[in-house]
Amino acid sequence: MAVHPREAWVATGGIDGVVRIWNYRTRFLIGEFQGHAKWVRGLTFAMQGTRLISTGHDGTVRGWDLFDGNEKWCTKLVLGPATCLSHHINRDYVFVSGNGGKVFAVSTETGKVVGETSVGISWVRALSNWSRLAVAGNQQSYETCRSRVPSKLVQDRRFPAHSGEIWSVCFHA
Repeated sequence: MAVHPREAWVATGGIDGVVRIWNYRTRFLIGEFQGHAKWVRGLTFAMQGTRLISTGHDGTVRGWDLFDGNEKWCTKLVLGPATCLSHHINRDYVFVSGNGGKVFAVSTETGKVVGETSVGISWVRALSNWSRLAVAGNQQSYETCRSRVPSKLVQDRRFPAHSGEIWSVCFHA
């Protein structure tokens, strides 16, 4: 789920592979975007709210234009599901990950990969960033990567283990 930065809109995605935009005040459906072959795993609004980025269990990342309703680009990144998505707060790219232990920086304008790094986690389940990128996964630990320059993502440090699997991570501003 993603909340638009200025409008009263919320984006949702489900197991049917369809992304839906709702007005959360009126609860009316505003639009639908179809393209994912399997369930939608991540959503974020980007480019000052003019574009919606989605990730899917089909391993694709898609950029949708909110004004004309068209898919602007589709990028296949990982062999398995693209499970995580995080928009860089001050840049025009998103971080995407899933199976395979890699994090990709993807341009929100073109869909092209502008950087990638291996993080040592076989299945990344959560991404969050402020001026740094936090990564969480199934190996009971999380790491941060420098994220100011997407072409030079560098693993910084590993934090202590947790007692179970990590499914969420965020930064305090």
